[in-house]
Amino acid sequence: MTNKLEGRLKEFGITKQKLAKLLDVSGGTVGNRFRNPGEWKMCEVYAVCDLLNISPLDICEYFPREGKR
Repeated sequence: MTNKLEGRLKEFGITKQKLAKLLDVSGGTVGNRFRNPGEWKMCEVYAVCDLLNISPLDICEYFPREGKR
């Protein structure tokens, strides 16, 4: 199952490994963020939003509260 954030990454041609590099974290850390969506740090959320042109008004669509939709 692909969530909305994974779909957006795909639209932009960005792999999770490339995202890890852009966020200056390990690939394992990014993998954990996707498995446990409530674990994203706010600085990571804002960086991803900037990278993927996600409006601050749409953050909850891509990073649902505590990983729940």
